[in-house]
Formats: sequence, structure tokens, C-alpha cells
Amino acid sequence: LENQVVVKGTERGLMKSTVGAQIKNLKTFLGYCGRMGLIAKPDFAGFKVSSETSDHVYMTEDEIECIQGLDLTGLPALEQTRDIFVIGCETGLRYSDLSTLRPDHIEGDRIRKPTKKTVKNVVVPISPRLRGVLNKYEGKIPVAPHSVVFNRQIKEVCRLAGINSTFSRIVQRGTRKVEVTVPKYKAI
Repeated sequence: LENQVVVKGTERGLMKSTVGAQIKNLKTFLGYCGRMGLIAKPDFAGFKVSSETSDHVYMTEDEIECIQGLDLTGLPALEQTRDIFVIGCETGLRYSDLSTLRPDHIEGDRIRKPTKKTVKNVVVPISPRLRGVLNKYEGKIPVAPHSVVFNRQIKEVCRLAGINSTFSRIVQRGTRKVEVTVPKYKAI
């Protein structure tokens, strides 16, 4: 995985986090097989799940205003994805929580929502920008598409909005560290 897999036609080696995810999945599967008596209980002492820190891309206030002001009248799916993204920017909620947000989580001028990952209630004040998005849907919450669709669509929204400054990060492919530079909309 680190040295032999061919990526994008010529590059060799998967990113460290991808290799780590594959090892984690294999350990989970083999552990299950061991518990079910299908194989001898495996010893995972030699398996290390590798990971690396990721560079987080962020949106500036001007960029959020830019995508919010984008006319997507003829593209309702992109418009809805944009609005969900703005809700996420204003609340800081993870996608797993955004996609399950319901009107009963809105309590006056606050959103109160139990989070999926930490199972703790988060209370977020409703900003004027967030209130504008919520009013647009008349008390309902826009339905979030599948996360893969959402990620593809928000990149398209940001591209249409002209959010194309460069974003660079160092990634490790196999044993090499490579600097990758892309337009910002591709990293959102």
C-alpha cells in the first residue's frame, strides 16, 4: 500500500491516512473473525495504524458571503447544498450532525442538538446569517444529500463562486513527502 499501489497513473504509494484506514478495517474484520471462531484469535501487536495530521482548509467571512450571494436559481440541488454548508459554517456542526438537524432542535434564538460523535448537547446561538437561511426554508431544515454528493456539490458551488486562491499542503505518499497545491475550492 505504501510503495506498490499505483495512484493517478504514475505515482506510487497511498497516503499514510489511507493506509492506516485499510489496516484499521483489516484489524476490525480479523478481530470479528476471531471472536466468531472462524480463525484463531489474531495477535495485533505488530500492526500499527499509521496516520498523519491534516491541514484544514477554512473559509473567510468574505468567501462565505460570496457563496451565499451566488445566484443558484436554476440549480436547486446546489442551492440547498450551499445553504446546508452555510448552516455548518455558522454552527460548527459536523456533517453527521448537520444531516440530522431538525426543526425541533431550534429553540428560539438557539440551536440545541445532541452530537453524534460525543453524545453531548451543543447549544449554538443563531446568528443573523443563520437566521436568514432558516427563514428561507420557513422553519424547515434543508435535506442534506449523502456526504459524498454534498462534498462534490460544495466544491462546485465554491468553484462557481470563484473561490480559487491556491491551497497547499504536504502529503506523504509511501515514503516521500510531496507538496500538493490545488485551487481552494477543490480542498473545501
